[in-house]
Amino acid sequence: MLKNKVYVGNIGFFNITIYILIIMLSIFDSTKLQKVNLCINCKHFKKIFFTPNIFAKCGLYPIKDTNVDYLVDGYIKYYNEYNFCSTARKFDFLCGLEGKFYEEK
Repeated sequence: MLKNKVYVGNIGFFNITIYILIIMLSIFDSTKLQKVNLCINCKHFKKIFFTPNIFAKCGLYPIKDTNVDYLVDGYIKYYNEYNFCSTARKFDFLCGLEGKFYEEK
């Protein structure tokens, strides 16, 4: 008889645990969370080998060269330099915090 009471008590604890899990899942509903557009998942993300991701460049925003050396020798030098991803996400006229021009890889 004592075993039956202990067994019934364990079922009650199990039920309370299930109810708590259901309540937690309803509070933390994953469909309500906003998806964050991470630069590392963008197709314009350009990482240089052996450098951390914080120094990655964004292929959407090339740096315009203000070098006027071509006036001396007549050769125009093209540079493939881009802004850092962190710079692009900092300013709203570029990608901004929400990642306006984000494209999935």
